[in-house]
Amino acid sequence: GPTEEQCKEKNTEYKTYKGFYRANGRALSMDATEGMLKLITTPDGQLLGCHAYGAHAADMVQEVAALMNMGATVQQLADMVHIHPTLSEILQEAARTALSSITQNIIIRRRESIQAFSAFMIKCNNKQRTCVTTHTHIWT
Repeated sequence: GPTEEQCKEKNTEYKTYKGFYRANGRALSMDATEGMLKLITTPDGQLLGCHAYGAHAADMVQEVAALMNMGATVQQLADMVHIHPTLSEILQEAARTALSSITQNIIIRRRESIQAFSAFMIKCNNKQRTCVTTHTHIWT
């Protein structure tokens, strides 16, 4: 997949999410804590690329390459079972971090939309304000 520099050159919107060997039990037991994995995705979670260095890095990059060929998302990667303890859990943790970030951004945008709608409706009569209160309660 593309590097961050290539995404910047092509003005492609992207996000990066990292996973570190030093935080992985298998890497610790192998005394192979030097390494990092970086997932590159679209803002909505489509896999664009993966770059890694460290023990068995090519195995994890190959997994992402296969998933990219299938059009997979970080949601699908995060949902996959990765055996414990293995280095591939580094990849899964990076995907879960990405998923958490994407979900948080969706929640923030939804709340901002509800707040803007509520501010608009406050200018209306009392009956409409009651409706907005109910609507806001459902979404928060």
